[in-house]
Amino acid sequence: MKKEIPLSVKKLIEKVENSNSLNNQSLIKTVKDLDILEKDLLQYSTFNHCIAESYGRETIYKGENFGIYLMSWSQGDFTAIHNHGHSEWGLVYFFGNAEHRIYTAKGNKIKLEKKEILSKGTIAPVCGNLIHAMGNLSEIPFVTLHIYGSNSYKGSVTEDSKMYEIEKNRIRTTVGPAYINIKNELCKKDEYGIETCKETENDYYKLISHFYKRNNLELK
Repeated sequence: MKKEIPLSVKKLIEKVENSNSLNNQSLIKTVKDLDILEKDLLQYSTFNHCIAESYGRETIYKGENFGIYLMSWSQGDFTAIHNHGHSEWGLVYFFGNAEHRIYTAKGNKIKLEKKEILSKGTIAPVCGNLIHAMGNLSEIPFVTLHIYGSNSYKGSVTEDSKMYEIEKNRIRTTVGPAYINIKNELCKKDEYGIETCKETENDYYKLISHFYKRNNLELK
């Protein structure tokens, strides 16, 4: 069945495409004013996604310099630690309570800085240099609306995102997705050697363990 972009999202697309210079503050205000409803987005949900993909990811719209996506989170779904490539502005609109981690990275060193739960209704700003991981450790599935864009870069703005695979001692440059144990064909470059602390490592292993178990894969 063909999916119809909801009117509120069509208005969002129009506003973004007609803006010469966006930032997180103006984007968040626009999304709040448009009153985008969860029920209108569920046609894009992919809760029964392939188990080799660690969460559901569906493109709603791709413009010249931005993209709009719906992510679906069943129990245990999680991203790898990642940033957002060429994105200069963006947001995540949470339609459920999500586990969220923020990290800092310097070269090949990465450290957990913040653990939090972002509650349903939160609209959180995103930019390219945000390094984070998010997902669902509860039994209640939910979706999140994601927008990533740039005022200066034309093309797929999430391309050249970096993923920090602590369990593989590897930093991967990807074409956009942030799947745990991501397929090689979604990656552009690999670098080896990650330095981290036990707190960061142990917390991350807890987040990704469900994915490795359901795929019958060994987690270091």
